[in-house]
Amino acid sequence: MKVAFYMDFANMKTGGVYIYAKGVLNGLVQSERIEKIYLLHREDIQDVIADFTQNPKIEHVVFSQRSTGFKLRQAASYFLLNTASLYAQDFQKYFPKRNVSKRLKQLAYRLNPLRSLVNRLDADVVHIPLNIPPIFGINKALVITVHDVQEIHFPAYFDANERMRRAVNYKVGMDEADGVVVWFDHVKEDLQRYFQLDAARIRSCLPPVANDWFEHVQASTPDTLQDRYHLNKPYVFYPAATWEHKNHLVLLQALMKVRQNHPDVQLVCTGHQSEYMQHIRSWMETNQTDWVHFLGIVEESDLLGLYQHAEMVVFPSLYEGGGIPAFEAMRMGIPILCSNIYPFRQSIGSERFLFDPNQPDDVADKINRMLEEADYRNENLKNSRSQTQKFNEMDAASSFIQAYTEAIAYKQSNVEA
Repeated sequence: MKVAFYMDFANMKTGGVYIYAKGVLNGLVQSERIEKIYLLHREDIQDVIADFTQNPKIEHVVFSQRSTGFKLRQAASYFLLNTASLYAQDFQKYFPKRNVSKRLKQLAYRLNPLRSLVNRLDADVVHIPLNIPPIFGINKALVITVHDVQEIHFPAYFDANERMRRAVNYKVGMDEADGVVVWFDHVKEDLQRYFQLDAARIRSCLPPVANDWFEHVQASTPDTLQDRYHLNKPYVFYPAATWEHKNHLVLLQALMKVRQNHPDVQLVCTGHQSEYMQHIRSWMETNQTDWVHFLGIVEESDLLGLYQHAEMVVFPSLYEGGGIPAFEAMRMGIPILCSNIYPFRQSIGSERFLFDPNQPDDVADKINRMLEEADYRNENLKNSRSQTQKFNEMDAASSFIQAYTEAIAYKQSNVEA
């Protein structure tokens, strides 16, 4: 099978999407069933994907998004496609014989600046690991990854315009795709329930978690981290962007309680700082929080060092599509505590190390146990080794290849119809 894989976001600013895409790509490269991979990427990120430069199975397909013409065509293409989909019933009602939606879609396809590039590739399927595909109307099967639909479960965390934008773009993206990949079944069920997507077009595929972004990274030493960020051990580590559903405030409240018995414990947070960071800072200003360090996006060497030298990783998120940091912590042998939500129940596998993310007391209790009880800590590490071994033994690439095969069949059936 020949696969075109889209990756124009290959940097740590995109957080879990970058790690996910890199893991999937690694898995495909190692699969004997994949003959060739066309790696679609921007010209300015070649240094970031250097790991794939010399692989004979990969052919790089480089494009530029810098020109005004490219941006205008992309914007116009999105606008026309969304309009055709959003007002399809109205067009049919008022112009029943003119096929307005179909004509707008065809124009959108022609304007898409990457369509002709992809159509020329000798690929069987195109995988875009994003909720909103930038390429559509192609002559090959299209597979997208829908990472989450958190706005449905936590609408108050998004303003009306953002909820509308996501609803329209996600719906259009799924309608254009021949197959949709998700991490776990909870997202699959959401797509069936809220977007009326046929279950046969959705496949749950856990990415190859054995492929680590950190395996070729030299970790920063404790002295380097101390000099650079003025950190002191012990510290709890939380690598997550400051979106509201990431639940930083509950973790802060929990650690306030923990510090009553362990006043030397600090909190270190990394990741993109969203607009919600101002609410977190407001809370911090009303409390004594010189023990809290929000570092933003850090270099991979520093991120690895922060993981390795942490007392534990704590992940209190209210919603996740997959939850990559849990897999990372387990593979690194770092104690991990997570919220009791579906993806962590799947990845952690034991409720002994999960907590109610809405209850700071429960979070604090688990952290105190990890700090004070050697047996609890050792059981956590033993559980991580067991879960890691289980995931290592999974043939993750086969799940994606099956999703591609089904998408190809779906595309062919539509062409024949």
